[in-house]
Amino acid sequence: MEQRLTTVDAFVELHDHNPIHFITREMMSDDASGPEGCVRAEQDREQMDQWKYEMAEKVGFQNPTEEQTQHLKVYEVIRPNWRSELVSTS
Repeated sequence: MEQRLTTVDAFVELHDHNPIHFITREMMSDDASGPEGCVRAEQDREQMDQWKYEMAEKVGFQNPTEEQTQHLKVYEVIRPNWRSELVSTS
C-alpha cells in the first residue's frame, strides 16, 4: 500500500483527481498482488522471481522455466463486489 501512496502526485497530475481516499487496505486485493515490500531492486530479485513463478502457475504453466517467467507480465484485475454496474464504463 505504501508504494501506491507514492504514485498519488503523478495520478493527480495525469487525471486532475486525488485518489487518496480510495487507497485503503479494504479496497485492495492481495490475491495476486506483487510480493509485499518488493520494489524490484536487485536485492529483491529472488523474491520477485519466486512471485513470478507462482503467478505463472496460477495461469496454467506447469513447472514454468526461468525463460518462461523472465518476460512474464502480470496485471491484477480487481472487480470489487461493492461497485455498481450503473456507473461502470466497461
